[in-house]
Parts: sequence; structure tokens; C-alpha cells
Amino acid sequence: MQQLEVEKSLQSKVAYNSSVLSIFNSMMMGESKKEIMISCYLNDSNYPRLERPILVAIQELYGLKAENARDRFLATVHYAIHLEQFENNAQKTKKLENLFHQMKRFNLEQESAPLLKELTKISKGSPLHAVYLHLYNKYTEMEENNNLVFETFEKLSKKLSYFLDNNSKGITIKDLIVVYKEIRTLHQINENRISETILNTSMLLLASHCKQTQLLKENKWSIKQLLEVCYGQISEMPFGVESLFMDTIFNQTLTHAISLSQIEINDNFFQRLRVIEGSGDYFNFGFNLTTKNTSQVHTNKELLIRDFVKKFTTFSPKQNSIMIRPNQI
Repeated sequence: MQQLEVEKSLQSKVAYNSSVLSIFNSMMMGESKKEIMISCYLNDSNYPRLERPILVAIQELYGLKAENARDRFLATVHYAIHLEQFENNAQKTKKLENLFHQMKRFNLEQESAPLLKELTKISKGSPLHAVYLHLYNKYTEMEENNNLVFETFEKLSKKLSYFLDNNSKGITIKDLIVVYKEIRTLHQINENRISETILNTSMLLLASHCKQTQLLKENKWSIKQLLEVCYGQISEMPFGVESLFMDTIFNQTLTHAISLSQIEINDNFFQRLRVIEGSGDYFNFGFNLTTKNTSQVHTNKELLIRDFVKKFTTFSPKQNSIMIRPNQI
């Protein structure tokens, strides 16, 4: 149903023979980015411009609106790379360098691989080419690793959901801890804000929903302190579907913690928080606290949008997991 909504939105905005619709249909068939570029006769230059309307349609589906300069910044970067006109490469280099430094100020540098790829391309023959190439490789490896972190987090969320709802799959606490340790290892391989956010949220889920509070001992946190940490980190995630899903997971877990008296709303921080129920129409990386009987309709919709969004992975071929990185479009 949600795929059809996205397709309808695209049809109203682009020509009937637009390559955007061809890309979308190829995604629905499960083709990877590389396969789509070959079948649609596209390259690294024009593909991102044609893929962008699909991201916008997804954001509109979820009611996502950029509220401030930081939310709009990745769109600004995309425009500078692919659409803005420059008199020469020197002028473009200066603009992209400035954007990269702004990304760092906004704590968005983990999303800078596309920008650094362009800087590497247009700086060939200059003394700074080696610097840009090094940075591009660094942030590309970070992005690839974060894709794996998101994939593993989805695995944890699904197992935890089964564990909390009749446990028809026979999931044990040990199984959940094993996946948590996979996330921790991936974070240690390439530490950055995104992987740290996923790691701490995973810790929060197990501590709050499964009473695995021993995980908090390394940082000497309480549930309340960990909630504060996760709230701040999720708030700093790049604007997009991932942050929406993570925010919903946080709100569900906060509501759960309050209902079980794990924390008390007795200070200004928690009084400012919005304690809301997560939307059943969100995929939320597979995390679901509702019972299967009452959520079957929502689950079917969630699986549809999950299978759709997972096609946007930048680096991998067809995936069995979400690998959702829509901000890279």
C-alpha cells in the first residue's frame, strides 16, 4: 500500500517516461544500485539526481519536514554536488570544502562520502587530491560499517520483539546478548556518532525490556542516565527515516520504562520529553511492542515499506535486511 502511495506521488511529479519511474520500478524488483545503473543506462553523475525524488516521496509519505538549517543541510550538499553551476573546478572545490566543514559543525560528517567523492574527482592533479582521497576512503568505510550496524540492529529488534511477544521463535536472553555484542564489535571497528547511537539504543532496549542492566555497568549508567544519553544522540541523527524510526523506538521504550516504574518523571529533563506511542505504520527497524493479533494489519504494511526502503543501500547488492540509508540518495 505504501509503495503504491510513493509511486502515485512520483507519477504526479515527473513525466510519464521519466527515468525516475524506471529506477523506482527496478527497486521494486529488488535490483541493486549497480544493476539499475546498467539497465537504465545511468552513471554516477546522473543517477543521484534521478534517485532524489524517490527519497523526497518517502519523506512525504512519513510526513517528514525539515524544520531547521541542520535538517535541510544534506539537501543543500546534494544540490551543490549535482545541480549547482560553477564557473570552474576551483570555485566548486571551495564551495564543497566549506560545506564539509559545516557538516562537521553540524555533526553530520559521517554522511560526507558523496561530497568527498566529488572533491576527489575534481581535484585530480592538485596537491590536495591525496588528502581528499584519504578522507573519502575513511568516510566510505564508515558508511559501509554503519550499514552493517543498522542491519544488525534490525536483527536485534526483531529477535527482541519475538522474545517479548509469546516468543514463538524460542529466542533466549543469550541470543539477544550475542547480537548486542555484534553491534558493539562493529562500533569498535569504526567508531562514530551513528554506530554509538545504535549501540546505546540497543543497550537501552535490553536493559529496559529484558532487565539486562549489567550492560550499563561499564559506563556506570542508570536507566535514567541512559535514556538521557539516547535522547540526545537520536536528536543529533541526520534528518530522515532512520531518525524517525529511532525516535519512535525511544518513545516506546520511555513509555515502557515509566509504566514499569523504572524511572520517575521528577526532574525538568523528563518533564520536557514527549511521551507518545510509536506509530504502527512505521517499520522501526522491526521493533514491535504490540501483540501480533492486534498489529497484523500494521505488520503487513511495515513489511511492504521495509522491502521498499531496503533497495536504497548504496554499497551492497540485494539484501535480506533493511540496510536503510536513504540520506545517501
